[in-house]
Amino acid sequence: MPQRGKSVTAGFSTVTPSRPTILGKGQMQAGQGSPSSTRRPSSGSLNSIHRSRSKSENFSSATLGMAGSPQPPGGSASPRRQPSNVEQEGAAAALASQAPRARRPSLQSVDSASSTPNPSVDGHDEDTYFVLHRLTEEKEATAEAAAELAGQPPSVKEAKDETKKTWFSPSSYLQASFQAVKESMMGEGGQKEDEAETDWEFWGKVMNDYETIVRKHPRTFTRKIHLGIPDSLRGMVWQLICKGKDPDLENQYATLLQRTSIHEKVIQRDLARTFPKHERFQEPGGPGQESLFNIIKSYSLYDTEIGYCQGIAFVVGALLLNMPDEEAFCVLVRLMRNYNLRDLYTPQMIGLQLRLYQFDELLMEQFPLVAKHLDSQEVKSNMYASQWFMTMFAYRFPLSAVFRIMDVIFAEGVDSMLRFALALIKRNADAIVLLEFEQLLEFLKNGLFEVYAENVNALILDAAAVKVTKSRLDKLAADHAEIVKLAGPEHMELEALRAEARRMNETIRRMELEYEILNREHVTLANSYLEQTVRADNSTALAGQLRARVTELEACEASFEEAAYAKAADDVSRLANKNLELTTRCAELAEENDALREDVRSTKERCAAVENDRAELERKWEGLKKVLG
Repeated sequence: MPQRGKSVTAGFSTVTPSRPTILGKGQMQAGQGSPSSTRRPSSGSLNSIHRSRSKSENFSSATLGMAGSPQPPGGSASPRRQPSNVEQEGAAAALASQAPRARRPSLQSVDSASSTPNPSVDGHDEDTYFVLHRLTEEKEATAEAAAELAGQPPSVKEAKDETKKTWFSPSSYLQASFQAVKESMMGEGGQKEDEAETDWEFWGKVMNDYETIVRKHPRTFTRKIHLGIPDSLRGMVWQLICKGKDPDLENQYATLLQRTSIHEKVIQRDLARTFPKHERFQEPGGPGQESLFNIIKSYSLYDTEIGYCQGIAFVVGALLLNMPDEEAFCVLVRLMRNYNLRDLYTPQMIGLQLRLYQFDELLMEQFPLVAKHLDSQEVKSNMYASQWFMTMFAYRFPLSAVFRIMDVIFAEGVDSMLRFALALIKRNADAIVLLEFEQLLEFLKNGLFEVYAENVNALILDAAAVKVTKSRLDKLAADHAEIVKLAGPEHMELEALRAEARRMNETIRRMELEYEILNREHVTLANSYLEQTVRADNSTALAGQLRARVTELEACEASFEEAAYAKAADDVSRLANKNLELTTRCAELAEENDALREDVRSTKERCAAVENDRAELERKWEGLKKVLG
């Protein structure tokens, strides 16, 4: 569980140097080191340095030419020619091939036109209008904040003035952070390979004087944003664009951390659903989930009308992957206030209803066949597009695409979300019109990005090619406001309830599907359990039979053993008697043998005596024969 009430050191976490030298205009050139009086800062934005650089800047600037082509000099520019399919396909192919970057042009050569956009048929340069308009909105928001501060009690103003005395200006911190990141990436022995395509000169000038760069070179800035902010600089650039670096807000965040919110249980429950596959947010109660909890809880205390809405968690998660906690909180506040993101999460969700109304109207205007098919299938935009606008596309899209989308949103405003939504529909139109309700809704929720899975640059290109003018959006907003006015607050509340009912019905439908799946799994498991039970019973019966057979065999073995022992004893006794008889007979035979031997000896002696007598008689006979002869 996240540590609630964990204290956070108040102040800027972006850098912790001694007072840095404020960089003058034009001072931050590529390869130039930080001022000698400045220690290397420990940037909070350094946390956003990714070792695997995105290839977002690897395609040629020519592929986004429609976002940065200069207008003909002098007079009013003719209406911009709508790019043909061949041109778009060629540009997309160039994006996909990731061609090496051509020699980087200077700002002056790219933006040779006036800093004020040339009027087109719609009264402005469509490619740069949103960037410049966002800058104007930011200045107005800053002026409103200053006026609000002027109306505060003297004690509040004195406290803010005291804070300013103890802090460096936000811009100086961001500049020092940029210099630290640059030195870290350049390192010893030259620029690192993963940052080889980073235009340090351009981004250094942006960090040094953002407003001037945007006003003087809007096309270059727009093109760079579409190419993607470098990963190592993304958090800093976001803060720079939205003026998110605010010591007062960081102090307030540290105070809010010590308090308890009534939404804590709901927030805690939803933490595991926010980027569940991302390693930083996977561990329950880990550092990532703790940071999510702290920021969301603090914002629920900061803006009690909004409190907590689940979509906020995905926006916070994307911010946390690019900056520290306290900076993410400040940027979240800026998005809510200055970008009117807050209207998406109010109880009536008036901002979400407006976005969905604008999306529906633009969809009907630009892709009528798709709109009619969706209508025929009774698929409403709030069934699938709500999650796009409420999470900045972070609910289902990969983070590599979400960060690129957020680059454009920060620079051009939340209106750009409509262009991304329409680009997704346009690229998938052929597939959409072939699907029925269930498959269609599933595809709209989870399958639209598949065509861009290997080429996020193509999504940015397609969104830039969608023609949605500010005047048209303003007209649709006015129409929606008139509808709301005519309908009255009761109708708005009813629409909010209907939207909530549709979401609840969708949730119920999803839960019914999940229940059906679980029920099928339960039946399968129950059948498996019954089979296993029958097998177990059969095994038990077989085991009983085997045990009885074993007992029987053991009894037989015992009887056989006794019989064998008895037979062996009889055999031994019989053999012993036989052996005794044989022994006795052997003794008798031995005696007979001895007697025979004695007889033989005596016989031999008699034979010898007879032989001697014969020999003597023969001798005598011979003598007698001689006497007689």
